[in-house]
Amino acid sequence: GPRTIGSNVLVCSKNKAADLELSASRQSIRRIEDQERHQDQLIVTNHPIISEMERLYRPERWMIGSSSPAHLLTLNYSHSRYQRIERLLSEKMPKTPEDALRVLADNEVCNETTVKSDVFDPANLTVHCAIRKDGEGPPAAKGNLVAVRFFPEGL
Repeated sequence: GPRTIGSNVLVCSKNKAADLELSASRQSIRRIEDQERHQDQLIVTNHPIISEMERLYRPERWMIGSSSPAHLLTLNYSHSRYQRIERLLSEKMPKTPEDALRVLADNEVCNETTVKSDVFDPANLTVHCAIRKDGEGPPAAKGNLVAVRFFPEGL
């Protein structure tokens, strides 16, 4: 059926990754190999990065009733987080999922509303997840990673 909300859907294989940016009426794809920088890392924040999708983003439609501070729901804030991640990756590329989580835990990237942070490791068919439980405790990126292996018995 038709979509009613926007979202990001991450897909990957052992050597490729893409972010499908979806709205209720449109979709766009951002491939890892299309990036100018960090061609072995695909950075995704909560909001669209592709300009045609940004024009469709209307946080005021779902902000009503949200307990999140309004500035955390803006494209400007999401872009600043994205740019901070790019800077941190330029300074030092993570070698382990724990290193990558430290990037996501940076105070300019992570905030009190962060409930989930993921680090994908397609070469090993694994996603490492940090999840904030029941809305309590520190933001997710400041917690522990849990590894989820796809096809644990092999392909």
